[in-house]
Amino acid sequence: MAPAGSLDQLPSAASNGNTEANADADVAPESNGREQSPGAGDGTDAAMRPPRLDTDANRRLGLAEIFGYSEESDTNLLGLIYHVGGLVHYPHHSGRTVTLPQDRLRVVKREMAKMPARPILDFLLQFFLTEVNWMTQLIHAPSFMLYYYSWWAKQSLQLLDEAIQVTHIDFTVLILRTCAFAAQFLPSPTYTVDSIRGMPLTRVREICNTVATNLNEVAEAVNERGSLFRVQHLCFYAFNQACEGRLGSSWGLLSSSIRVAHGLGYHRLAGSDSLLGDPLEREMKRRVFCNLYVWDGLLSRQLDRVSAFGDSFNMDNLPRMHLTPEVDSESDAPEAFTERILQARLMAMWSCIKKSQGEDGTPYDPTQAQELHDWLQKDFVDTLPPAFSLTNPDCKWDERLRHLPKQRQLMRATVGESICHLFRPLLLLDAAHVRTMPIYKQVLLDSQTNALALAAFSILDASTKLHNLMGAMHTRLPAVVIYPFEAAVTLALICIKDLVPRESDIGVTGLQPDLKARANSTSTGTASSMEDVVATTQGGAPQSQPVYREACVAAVEETLNCLQALAEISVLAEGAAQNLALLLSTIHGMPKNGAVGGIGTGGAALLPSPRVSLGQSHPLFAHDSDLSLSTWLSASSGLHTVSTAETTTDTLGDDWVSFELSSLNDPWNTVVQDGFLGDWNKK
Repeated sequence: MAPAGSLDQLPSAASNGNTEANADADVAPESNGREQSPGAGDGTDAAMRPPRLDTDANRRLGLAEIFGYSEESDTNLLGLIYHVGGLVHYPHHSGRTVTLPQDRLRVVKREMAKMPARPILDFLLQFFLTEVNWMTQLIHAPSFMLYYYSWWAKQSLQLLDEAIQVTHIDFTVLILRTCAFAAQFLPSPTYTVDSIRGMPLTRVREICNTVATNLNEVAEAVNERGSLFRVQHLCFYAFNQACEGRLGSSWGLLSSSIRVAHGLGYHRLAGSDSLLGDPLEREMKRRVFCNLYVWDGLLSRQLDRVSAFGDSFNMDNLPRMHLTPEVDSESDAPEAFTERILQARLMAMWSCIKKSQGEDGTPYDPTQAQELHDWLQKDFVDTLPPAFSLTNPDCKWDERLRHLPKQRQLMRATVGESICHLFRPLLLLDAAHVRTMPIYKQVLLDSQTNALALAAFSILDASTKLHNLMGAMHTRLPAVVIYPFEAAVTLALICIKDLVPRESDIGVTGLQPDLKARANSTSTGTASSMEDVVATTQGGAPQSQPVYREACVAAVEETLNCLQALAEISVLAEGAAQNLALLLSTIHGMPKNGAVGGIGTGGAALLPSPRVSLGQSHPLFAHDSDLSLSTWLSASSGLHTVSTAETTTDTLGDDWVSFELSSLNDPWNTVVQDGFLGDWNKK
């Protein structure tokens, strides 16, 4: 079985270009591997033949490359020709047998000579696999390292003098992009130096990205369709851009990787009879495609862009193999990719929520928003696996799966962000319009304002814990900046709109002293100050106490302090801190009991009528509400178009197919494999 990459078989160490080795190529080879010239061998005088055209222009292209047909399809014209017409259409080539012409080969060799030395690359890849890969699980470590050692064997034997395939270049770019991304998280608690083998980290990132860009241009010029390696390295380049504060560029690269994945037919993996290749390769394609769906959903929501997926993601296409060696596949331990699958489920639900909310500009409807929140609670939050539960998560696997606590906090932050996005449009409501609403809608608005603030506090708490789990050092991880920034902005806007009461005005005691004490703690923000409140509401108890302005302001101030510290190395944090400081100055400049152009009219304007108890307000996470919406609102259409029953906690553990590393054995370069497996087992 071939390792997870983009090849049906590993690249030959010495390509001889014979007919058998190139049976599924798009180029008709000569015996020496070169393209057959028109008229060659037919007795035509060489002097009478037209001059040979450029190799790229003279290749005999397949239908998939000319017309852009998806090779995974059974129903497009290419699939019908294959299944009905009986003609071979060379499926799954994806650059595997497309070789570089000699003029391009010279460029490749020149660029590869500029790469950092092997000890630097070795260190960065080892650091990535142990400390960074948990974020996405884009790389399957054992199979990746098999390719990596084989790649070096090809370099050391100077086999680049022979014809090499485009996938070799794609994998080279993947190495460089992965190393550049890993360098974003250095120095770290385990490596406190800002250089590797005397080369500054900034220089390492610069060289890796520059060489990778030049090599990718060559690979794309020779073969536009790409490979799994290309999809992966585009993802890592997008991550690099996000870490460096260029989210617009990151979005463009993400769109490019989705386009390549669609062109390779990754959206048709589930149940495709025409699918060839080994199970591990299919699994890695599913994992990459699942990640793309999650990132597309998160970024399109944050940036208010049009999703590249829309409603096209097939939930049957989720990963299904157990590739976590630390735990037995028969146990109830979560697989390392479980968090990504849960994120995909959440994004699928959010796609339905977005559709139910209507077009942009549709007035905010509190009753509809509450029903959507209830659906999110019932069909997602309540079905989370024990290890990812928002209340009292099962932590028994945390020691064996040391990145599980980080994934748990990342999941928690995303759930909180989803609730914020659901209720945040209420900030745009005008006070005069609110006063014309029926009393039950005003009660809902007050409850949803509380829920919005609590969700923001939950995000701050999750972000703080995630940062602490990563060593509480300076980091460029976008999640550690974006999540707390957006949560703090939400709390700041709630204060500016004067939507929450001041404790001094209401005169309520009890919960608030604890909130104030925790708000002044050393934790980032005052997320922990609301932890008990969130836990109470998650447990289904009535939300009988409102959130107070003092705690919100303290949370914004603490978040600003954290962002200013991170701004020393993070462009994202610098921009976030500058804008959050402006909002905070606006809050401090507000007159008492005055909103800035908001719907609030003096602290408690949206508190319910004395005839309605706050105990009737709907809790943030509870799905049993005393304030029933059934008498006000019939079920909205289209809410349950996505079924998540197939991926609940009960089925996740049973459906993972176990995978043994021993099945990776391949006849190519067994010496390199044996050496790798020995080294890997020692680590």
